[in-house]
Amino acid sequence: MKSFFITGQQRSGTTLLAVMLSRHKDVYISKDSMAFRLTSCFNNYQVVLPYNLNYSRADLLSWLIKSDYKGRLLQIFDVEMVGDKDVRSLIESAITDLLKTKGRKVFGDKAPNLHYFLGDLLKIVPDAKLLHIVRDGRATALSQHKRGFKNLLLAGQEWVDGTIAGLS
Repeated sequence: MKSFFITGQQRSGTTLLAVMLSRHKDVYISKDSMAFRLTSCFNNYQVVLPYNLNYSRADLLSWLIKSDYKGRLLQIFDVEMVGDKDVRSLIESAITDLLKTKGRKVFGDKAPNLHYFLGDLLKIVPDAKLLHIVRDGRATALSQHKRGFKNLLLAGQEWVDGTIAGLS
């Protein structure tokens, strides 16, 4: 399964890159980012599993998928397919089925600030390619400031922190 994740600081061009890549006939990029949902769901799975020994792994995983925020994971997972699969196999099967349904060959996902969660994401999808956008920090901070997101000092510091996180 071929997959990639686009990340970068907010206002750095991640959306533009995702739109351009999604125009390719072989690439599927969901409008709603799945990467955060995947990492939080499966981190929760690892946390609750030891405390719920009277439930099967499949039942716990199905429950986490069904109870996900806004039901976004239900867009790619059929809880009936959970069965005895491990987490990586489940994700691979779900994405492969999604690509087949959409008639595409490559799965992509875009989320600004995803660079803070790359370690968790790569545990789940270890073969994924990462596209980390770095835009001039001054332009990024000014763009955030103009949009009313942050003051310039905070925006500049977030650019530094995000760039270091994404490149390390």
